[in-house]
Amino acid sequence: MAGNKILQTIKSPWPANIARRWNKPVTTDTIKAQAPAVDNGSMMAQLFNRRKSLVSDACGAKTDAAFVNTLEDNIRQQGTMDKLISDGAQAKISDCAKDIVHNLCIDDWHSETGYQHQNFAEHRWRHTKKNAEWLMNIHNHPPEVWLLTLQFHAAL
Repeated sequence: MAGNKILQTIKSPWPANIARRWNKPVTTDTIKAQAPAVDNGSMMAQLFNRRKSLVSDACGAKTDAAFVNTLEDNIRQQGTMDKLISDGAQAKISDCAKDIVHNLCIDDWHSETGYQHQNFAEHRWRHTKKNAEWLMNIHNHPPEVWLLTLQFHAAL
């Protein structure tokens, strides 16, 4: 702020006004692997899918609690989404995740427990998994490069 009055402000004091917006819903799901990733040793990944454009992002994570960090990274790199669609996992409905969602005015929606067909990320994961496994098999990659293959496929 440059002064005491609202007319003298240079930058908005509310984070939701500053954030770059995509105006698109984003679905998310956590993926667990059987082998640690070669680059950072993570055993799981967070997959973010834009609902309309079908663009994907994959971020490695070592624990379920890292969802908040991957969400912040995705917002920082890709922009703020209008709606975050996820399953009812505990990490996704934690207080830290709710604070981020509320501070940036992101609408959130959680599918019902046991009804995976409600989450669009499950459908996209099926397609992404099939293609990532095909890439790993055709090039004879070891299982430790699963995260790099997933990130490569998401970048396509």
